[in-house]
Amino acid sequence: MTTQATTRKLSSKWLIAVIVASAAFLETLDNSIGNVAVPYIAGNLSATMSQATWVLTSYIVANSVILPLSGWLSSVLGRKNYFRGSVVGFTVSSVLCGLAPNLGALVFFRVLQGLFGGGLLTASQAILADAFEPEELGTAMAIYGIAMIVGPIIGPLVGGWITDHASWRWIFFINLPMGLISAILVTLFVYDPPNFKRADLAHGLNFDFIGIALISTAIGAFQVFLDRGQELDWFASSSMTFLFVTSFIAAIAAVIWELREKAPVVDLRLLENRNVLCSSLVMFVAGMIVFGGSAIVPMFVQSLMGYSATLSGYTLAPGGAVCAICFPIVGILIAKGYLRWYVVGGLVITAYSMYMMEQGNLHMNMQYIIVSRMIMAAGLSLILLPVTVAPFAFVAKSKTDAVSGMTNLFRNMGGSVGISLLTVIVDRRMQFHQATLVQHMTPFDPSYQQMTTVATQALANTTGAVNAPHITQGILYGVLQQQSLLLAYIDAFHFLTIACIAVIPLALLLRSPKNAGSGPVVMH
Repeated sequence: MTTQATTRKLSSKWLIAVIVASAAFLETLDNSIGNVAVPYIAGNLSATMSQATWVLTSYIVANSVILPLSGWLSSVLGRKNYFRGSVVGFTVSSVLCGLAPNLGALVFFRVLQGLFGGGLLTASQAILADAFEPEELGTAMAIYGIAMIVGPIIGPLVGGWITDHASWRWIFFINLPMGLISAILVTLFVYDPPNFKRADLAHGLNFDFIGIALISTAIGAFQVFLDRGQELDWFASSSMTFLFVTSFIAAIAAVIWELREKAPVVDLRLLENRNVLCSSLVMFVAGMIVFGGSAIVPMFVQSLMGYSATLSGYTLAPGGAVCAICFPIVGILIAKGYLRWYVVGGLVITAYSMYMMEQGNLHMNMQYIIVSRMIMAAGLSLILLPVTVAPFAFVAKSKTDAVSGMTNLFRNMGGSVGISLLTVIVDRRMQFHQATLVQHMTPFDPSYQQMTTVATQALANTTGAVNAPHITQGILYGVLQQQSLLLAYIDAFHFLTIACIAVIPLALLLRSPKNAGSGPVVMH
């Protein structure tokens, strides 16, 4: 009888891991599924490209804002209730996104979707940390990790195929059946641990409202500054200057307030733990690569190489398969310790994949891009799982929600900043390279003079001697713009290469649990 009960308990634990991973997959998928559909959304809703990118960043910003609240909401509502409510809310808001009549409504519903989606991530990690013993946590997190990384990687593929073959609205409608199934499974199989105590509200709402207001202001204002700064010429605009100053003051005030608050919404004291601090910063860079890279690669191949939305998605899909293979292996390996060396190795591999993209040109084939993305996926597998497990190694179990919220906050902030920053880099560097290259388009440059003469003579036979010089100038200027854009993307990939290398010292500071042979330890 005891053996049967034990077997049921073990089966239930692994079923819980699959359930929460499936829900997390929905959330991470929607972080990137709209990347390749932005031009179609802009056209369908009569918006500019810069306005349509709010569909991406509004989701991630809302996601980031809710993360610090998740631990408190779990304690008030109960972890199971909060998780199930997040699944239902995410599903309903997804349907509303698909029904949105204009861009303003779509952005609003994406904010709702991001708010509910944030609860899926923090609650799922906390549920896993409570359901599994320390020696099993690495393998359980590997299952979760597959969903966490595969979602944003295959998102552009799914979004591209749906956009080309149906409508961009179906990238949101597909969440309905999966969300309903997930909500039913959570109701039937997920439970709060016996030692879980819900917050006592008899004496009022014990919540850090000032802290969350300051943090939300800092994140929101800074994100708008990044998104709109390029268009409004940064500090030349009074509104952009105001947003930057507001964000800076709110961030400083939030740090001071949270350090003095007895029950802070974001427990900054956790950053005194070396593993939490280093893992969070590495997770920030990983978020830049996962979300930022998944945003600019489709734009790169569509704008410069003429790929369709579906074809650009195919360049990212094999990376998901690599992650699915690597994550379980890494989950087994980290039980032996050596967390820092896996992360260091992953950063080096990821940096090399970014370096490969730096060496790209307009003549490279799809296989080259796919291989670089597969290498990147292998590197991220070595990074994300250890830095997901490492923060839990030396903190009390009562802090699991807070730690989970902290690392996910940094990951999402890295993602939103990465998308905006890489877009700015491409825009600014394109202008720089165009200004540099145009200096060679003069009659005094021998190479330019030779190209002009050859092209004019070739066109004279078909367009006439009068029109040929003007057409030649237009063609050469188009080549100039194309080369400038290529160099700008190369600069963006170079930035990601440097970012990977820059955080290697932080990875070397990570500690493995003393009893490494038993897997990651959660201190009681």
